[in-house]
Amino acid sequence: MQNAQPTQSQAQQGASSKDWFLVGGAAGSIATMVRGLLDYLFYVSGASDVRFPDIAGGAVLGLRSNRPRTTAEQSIGYVADAAFGGLFGASLALLLRNTPTRNPVLKGSLFGVGLWAATFSLGALLKIDGLANPSPKSTAASFVSTTVYGGIVGYLIDRFDRRTVIARQDKESAGQSQERLHNTGILDTDVVQDGRRYSGSPQPW
Repeated sequence: MQNAQPTQSQAQQGASSKDWFLVGGAAGSIATMVRGLLDYLFYVSGASDVRFPDIAGGAVLGLRSNRPRTTAEQSIGYVADAAFGGLFGASLALLLRNTPTRNPVLKGSLFGVGLWAATFSLGALLKIDGLANPSPKSTAASFVSTTVYGGIVGYLIDRFDRRTVIARQDKESAGQSQERLHNTGILDTDVVQDGRRYSGSPQPW
């Protein structure tokens, strides 16, 4: 008894389900860099007292009373922030793939709002520095940066999906054309000349 072979659509769905984690992770990491720039601008301008790399570093290192200060601690904070951003991006990719694909930027932005609320709630519960008693300006600035982060993640995931769909359609169209040529007995390497078919290049006579 022969095993049933997966159809082309089933194979594509399988590939898509394997891609979402990598795509979401990459989108989340890219969006984290943009959010980090916003955080930095808010921080140096005095609009916020909180930076997400400091929060991430404090959470990983178990710092509750002081933000990461040394170069090593700050480096760990940036790496941890990018890792968390990638994981949240993968989560958003999974959400988008299991819901209607309309308004991915809006969905991403709402996801960012939820992330903002969860971050501050968990930070207050664990008494993480910068989140236990944040100032109103820090809360507002973080709201803006996480909302932008979510919108960028949604946009990047949607762009990847669109490119993937177009590439698959082109591949399917090429495959169908090749199949039609095979069905008519004419291969890509066959050349028709003077009413005769030759395999390879046209004959000089």
